[in-house]
Amino acid sequence: PPVSHQNKVRSVALGDYLNRVFYQSCKDMGADVKAREAGNWNGPKGGDIEISRPTQHVIEQSAVRILPNGDICAQFTVNLPARGRSILGYKAVQIFDQTLPQLVQKSLIYTSLDANVV
Repeated sequence: PPVSHQNKVRSVALGDYLNRVFYQSCKDMGADVKAREAGNWNGPKGGDIEISRPTQHVIEQSAVRILPNGDICAQFTVNLPARGRSILGYKAVQIFDQTLPQLVQKSLIYTSLDANVV
């Protein structure tokens, strides 16, 4: 709703809150866990989604910003899953087709959030 980002202070606070929710959702869904095999350079790697770790202070940051028209700009990293120098295509499709949409729905869509907190 427009009242949640009507001035600079509210916009920064909302961006910080959404960053915290996105970060926690990544942890809850296991999306922040990298695939690893110990000691093997050509083993599976990547496959995780990361966003800036929230701090105890509410500060303006670039991980999640509220634009003047009310749009949300979330900047996060998706490390493509790979084995050696080859991308694991089916795993990448799963991330972009299932995990990422669920993560966005759970953490950045207003109807999924606690309206009393927002």
